[in-house]
Parts: sequence; C-alpha cells; structure tokens
Amino acid sequence: MRCTVAFLAVRPEFGDRAPADITPADAARLLARASKRAPTAANDLLRFIRRVFRFGVRRSLLASNPVADFDQSDAGGPERRRRRALSRAELETLFKALRESPSFGGENYLAIKLLLALGVRKGELLKATWDEFDFENTLEIGPRMALTGSPNQNWRAADHPTRTGGDRVAAGVASSLG
Repeated sequence: MRCTVAFLAVRPEFGDRAPADITPADAARLLARASKRAPTAANDLLRFIRRVFRFGVRRSLLASNPVADFDQSDAGGPERRRRRALSRAELETLFKALRESPSFGGENYLAIKLLLALGVRKGELLKATWDEFDFENTLEIGPRMALTGSPNQNWRAADHPTRTGGDRVAAGVASSLG
C-alpha cells in the first residue's frame, strides 16, 4: 500500500492524536470503514498500520502495538483471487479514453496495448529478453516467464490454453482497436 493512500485513510480517523493514545477500538473502527469500501484495501491498511505501530514499539515510542493481535478477519477478511478479463466493449472504451486523453502520451498508449496483447505484467515485459519471444509462431505471442516457486521452469503461452486463449483475444482486440 502506498504511504499516501494509507495516510489518506489513517489521518482522518486518527487526526493529530499521539500514537500512544490510539486504542485497538480506534483501529477496529478504521478497518471496519475501510472494509466496507474495499476489503482487500482494508487488509493492506492493516498490514501498513501494523508495521507503523511495530516500528514505534521497536523505537520505544510506544509501549504496545494496538493492532498486534489483529488479523485479516479484523480487516477485510480472506482475500480471494479473481479471474476477470475485460470484455471487448470495455477494451474499446479504455482505448477510446486513452486516445482522447490529452495527458496520456502515445508511448503510454502503445505500452498499454502491448501489455494487453502479450498478457504479461509490466515487470515481466521489462525483464524479458529478445530470445524469449517467438516471432515464428503467431500463437506464441508472449515471453516465457519463470513461475513463482519454480524459478528454473519457463512459462510458455502454448502450454497454458486458458491464458493463451485470453491472450489471443486480447491481442486481436488490441490490434483491431486504433
């Protein structure tokens, strides 16, 4: 969680109170409000304030951490992975908005199209080397990526039909939309 986002959530609730004056009940109210808007963000907020208070305890600025015993059930609850892809209509709306935005440059527009067409994250694309791209096989549109937990294995789109199918759709839509 970015510090600025956390401070935007924490400051209105805690104000200018001294950290030692913040109780577990105060933290619970903050997390309950955050959880109503965005449960995953509430979990991030809990991790953030837990680190802040832990730092205060380590530096002897606080006697105890008011959220030390909190867990995800006190914030947004268990996080569930979502599998969602933008529909063609959503992609069209996105590309139209990007093209029409005066502050969104052409290079950023092309970068977004490339990331969507390849179906990779920005970091994966930036770390990819030229030998990881298959220019011969049109179905193999993405770089090979190491899977988490198995750094010696290479990921190939052709080995993952569900991702490959989505990549082909995204690539087709990205190339067909201005």
